[in-house]
Amino acid sequence: MTTRAAAAAVIALAACAASAHAAERVVADDWYAVRLNGTHAGSVHTRVVADDATRRTVTTTETKLLLARAGSEIELVLASRVEEDAAGRVVAFGTRQKVAASETTTSGVVDGATIRLRQDAGTSELAYPEGALGPAALDRAVLAAGFAPDTVTRLRAFATESPAQASDVAYRVLATEPLRAAGHAGDATLHRVEVTEDAARGRTRTLWLDDAGRLQASRGELVGVGRMETERTTEERACAAPTAVDVLATSFVAPDRTIHEPRGRRHAVLRLARRDGSRFDAHPPEDAGQSVRRADDDAALEVTIDVWWARDGFRAFRRPVQDASLERYLQATPWLETADLDVRALSAIAVGAEADALACTRRIEQFVRRYVLDKTLDVGFATAAETARSRRGDCSEHALLAAALARAAGLPSRVVLGLAYLEPDAAPGVGRRGAFGYHMWAEVLVAADTWVPMDPALGGFDATHLALAKSDLAAGTGTSQLTGPVVDAIRDLRIEVVEVR
Repeated sequence: MTTRAAAAAVIALAACAASAHAAERVVADDWYAVRLNGTHAGSVHTRVVADDATRRTVTTTETKLLLARAGSEIELVLASRVEEDAAGRVVAFGTRQKVAASETTTSGVVDGATIRLRQDAGTSELAYPEGALGPAALDRAVLAAGFAPDTVTRLRAFATESPAQASDVAYRVLATEPLRAAGHAGDATLHRVEVTEDAARGRTRTLWLDDAGRLQASRGELVGVGRMETERTTEERACAAPTAVDVLATSFVAPDRTIHEPRGRRHAVLRLARRDGSRFDAHPPEDAGQSVRRADDDAALEVTIDVWWARDGFRAFRRPVQDASLERYLQATPWLETADLDVRALSAIAVGAEADALACTRRIEQFVRRYVLDKTLDVGFATAAETARSRRGDCSEHALLAAALARAAGLPSRVVLGLAYLEPDAAPGVGRRGAFGYHMWAEVLVAADTWVPMDPALGGFDATHLALAKSDLAAGTGTSQLTGPVVDAIRDLRIEVVEVR
């Protein structure tokens, strides 16, 4: 189980759904209670079954968490099923992610060096990441290396949520100690192991394993929420009624001063630093009016945001844009279903007969702003097609629908995850100075090397938007292109408003 997998759910793979027979044996069937910031918020169930006849192992994991945003409860369910051969190479896998009412599924079969991936938006082929191992093989390798202090085992993990990208993982044995050292009752002697994963941007998790290598407890961080702890327990205790943990209030970053009338700002300079004085080493993107420079003290970054396209004229593309090098920004994905009939119909209504790329961008932004009627926080992360039918959602639903309408109109688009400034008391937890909070918007390529943002959720883009990550949401990458850089940036973040106008 990994904390970066804490946003998905279970799938029954047809390719792996052969009926049980006598050669199958249950290797593990474990339940874990999950605490977020000390509150019981959900459960994890892991089951490992080995087939001695085929020498294959199937690992299924389901995580359930109850979260809240501004009083709206959201159930987050992640499940995965991974089948691997005797060498630990994945041969088939599947995931199902459910956030509130929004659901996405993925399944894949490995054929030689090729992953044949099936997602809600269609099928695709990916290269199998070299050396990537399934979860059962990872556990065997750690156990084989032993638990002598300072033992380090480096492996490559197959990631079901982003199968095109294996993650390099390092396991380091720290000590052997009683279970109570992990903050839990009991006198069992366990091995404390520190796990560092490149997909988590160097963040570490701590595992407590028994002599057989079975996980007994863990401690880490769930981005945007805080401390996440698990403890092996009974099914009854793990599935006890959870308490919703607020993910909105904990994500706000208050700047050093209030920004008045933020939606009208066309220029801003923000200084990004770590509260503990250490070097801010994240790398915000530099385009679409955003530029970055290292501050004179070398510890901080200064980010300048300019809404220059609102005042400068330039020659925009005419749609549809036909350029093979831009295909990744034009194609359908599991989140941006550009072939969906509702999405295509809405795109045609939004742009009408307009052919100018910049004018189309503004038309789509205004259209989505009006079209999404129920501005609610209880949806989760719906796809463009789901939002086209429900007309409900928050910034992510606005952004994905806008990006999909642009692609359906023949305009390259991508989505952006970052922070946007909210005025004082605009939402619970914002505070009297206002605060920067997680936000998503979209960008359209309107001319050569010229990306222009659109933010239908806030009614338009302004200079208090700080971009942290951008993604084409391509098949096989999941949302890892977005979450990884954000994990890097938000840790202990301090924001100073140097200039705004």
